[in-house]
Amino acid sequence: MNKIHLISTLKIVSILVFLSISIHGPHVSIPFGFVIIISVWDFFENINSINLEDVVIILDLIGLILVLYSIKAKKNYLSIIGYLLTYIMLFGALFETNVLQRPEKNTYFFITSSVYFIISIYIIHDTISSKKAKLIKTLTGFLLLISCSSFGQKMTLENWNENEKQQYNNLVELVNYIQNKNKFEISKDTLFDKYIYFDYVLKDSVSKRKERRLTKFDTIFYYFIKTVDSLSLKNLDAKPIRFYKKHKIYKPFDEKLTTLKTVGGKKMYTKHANVFAYYNKEEPENPLGVLQFEGTTNKLGSWIFINQGGYHYFLTFSLL
Repeated sequence: MNKIHLISTLKIVSILVFLSISIHGPHVSIPFGFVIIISVWDFFENINSINLEDVVIILDLIGLILVLYSIKAKKNYLSIIGYLLTYIMLFGALFETNVLQRPEKNTYFFITSSVYFIISIYIIHDTISSKKAKLIKTLTGFLLLISCSSFGQKMTLENWNENEKQQYNNLVELVNYIQNKNKFEISKDTLFDKYIYFDYVLKDSVSKRKERRLTKFDTIFYYFIKTVDSLSLKNLDAKPIRFYKKHKIYKPFDEKLTTLKTVGGKKMYTKHANVFAYYNKEEPENPLGVLQFEGTTNKLGSWIFINQGGYHYFLTFSLL
């Protein structure tokens, strides 16, 4: 087997390995492999509401196409671009999830991704060693920088708006405040002033209703404390529900899927603005529940989501 045939064979093998990682790797968050056609279709169907994860899916597809095309066109520099685009997904899987923190549970991912990196780096090295080495080295360095910065941006910004960033910060501070405290150590004044939206209750001019709601707060807030304690601070995290549009937890927020309508014929669904999904950091792809924030103060407004005859809504103190 000559060198050209060897490189072509290795490219085919690398593509199969990459698809194997995407299909079976439990901690790779990008839904690639067999569902790539559906993902691409969804990308163009929702072009006005795409997020960074959708972009990564498309970049992965482009990367694989470039690697395949480089075999037919005999232009190896295209495979370099293709491989670097696919690295975005692998870097994201390594750094966004807890793969590195729990290697004993991710043997499959480490073995397959290592094989993929070895093969692809060998091909890239062979290409760089060719006659056009200087130009290709410059291109490789530039694209590698883009690849690394892409997953870094996903981890830190992820297209969050300013309200969402503030809501997340408030949630982190609240969890830190109540962690490992009994109810007598938690100040309601601090909760209402900084973290929980209770303004309309405190300003209520009807004293009996105000007292009733204040009394019920302890019972309802206990549910939130119990959730935090069951996961512990180090394992709990959250992000806007809109990043889970492909997960079943988003169904109550999807206008397209709802079949419920008002008497006037208007669709009934819960809007996703100011709503977060919380999850165990070890399984970010499997959210455990949802939280609603008040959009003006960015304080936590509700942590109980009720399903009544197929219609979902957040339990707020105004309903008590």
